[in-house]
Amino acid sequence: MTLVQLGDYQNRDFALVGIPKNVPCLFIQIQNHKTDESYKEAIDGLKFTLQTLSPRNVILYGADRD
Repeated sequence: MTLVQLGDYQNRDFALVGIPKNVPCLFIQIQNHKTDESYKEAIDGLKFTLQTLSPRNVILYGADRD
């Protein structure tokens, strides 16, 4: 299983370096996004990651915004 910790726009490409496309399972963490802007960045990052890596399966860990 491959793990991705998404951050802001600035580290998006760096976070995916070395991860091959079409991995059997990708584990993604999205947490600590309290503001609307930060939350939007996280969702955009999730979309970018899925489009870039095309994993076969995804496990997503998130946290409540409160």
